[in-house]
Amino acid sequence: MNTLSKLFIAIVAVGFITTSASAQFEGRVNMKMEATELPAEYEPMKSMFESTIVTYVKGKKSRTEMTAAMSGTTITLNDEEKGESITCIDMMGQKMATKVKHDDSKKADEELNARFKKEDGTKVIAGYTCKKGTYTTEASGEKQEVEVWYTEEISNTKADMREIPGMPLEMFISTQGVKLHFFVTEVIKEKVSNKMFEMPEGYRVVTSEEMAKKLSGQ
Repeated sequence: MNTLSKLFIAIVAVGFITTSASAQFEGRVNMKMEATELPAEYEPMKSMFESTIVTYVKGKKSRTEMTAAMSGTTITLNDEEKGESITCIDMMGQKMATKVKHDDSKKADEELNARFKKEDGTKVIAGYTCKKGTYTTEASGEKQEVEVWYTEEISNTKADMREIPGMPLEMFISTQGVKLHFFVTEVIKEKVSNKMFEMPEGYRVVTSEEMAKKLSGQ
């Protein structure tokens, strides 16, 4: 797998990070992601790393829509009660979807040697008091570190990153020589239709392994 393919997969993964739900919160969270540092050969493609992310939350369900030039459109549906997440990717006309049980995600985190550590520091983001933490993963000798600023006012019930005791509102991600800045621009409390959490039509259901191969260009 070449470096650009790994970066592509890392960017798609950011969409999964924001799939949080709370029994109290209902509304929409608007986010952005941008590259703050790139290897010289990727600097001319900096705009391709930018993305917009919108997360709709209602009770224990959430829907995250991530749009980026490099990765196309990714929709992630999370249902805490069912204990599963559905990821739908629309890339260059190819629409694929895969379901992941939360127990399987937990096993994947163990394989990645995922760890979360609370750090000193607080700051206010979009009106929410956030605490600092560090989330790291390591596999095949490759380490990824994420600086996380999370709020305990909105619960984090994600399948992955479940160790974080609140919803991430800002993250600094370092991977493959790239530094990405993920940040919330607006948190809006509003009614969300139940239809938002239904799987969209037109997607071909594939296994996680098949989707990973497609994303890496195999």
